[in-house]
Amino acid sequence: MTLYARCSDCSEQIAADAARCPVCLKERTRKEIFDALSGTDPVEVAQRKGRASAALWMVLAVWVVYGGVRYQQHSTA
Repeated sequence: MTLYARCSDCSEQIAADAARCPVCLKERTRKEIFDALSGTDPVEVAQRKGRASAALWMVLAVWVVYGGVRYQQHSTA
């Protein structure tokens, strides 16, 4: 059974133990190879972190706006 991973630069599917991507020729680090062999996908991890960061920023924006509205209502009363 051959394990596959995706290149962190071009998202091409490559063998998990490949030393470099055959498409973009990016050299892979030992950590990238180890993560691929253990089943961790760096592109998926980056996308997950991006979605979490976007959700956090949205919650923060709503919280600031809600706090501003509450402060404005409190200061005019």
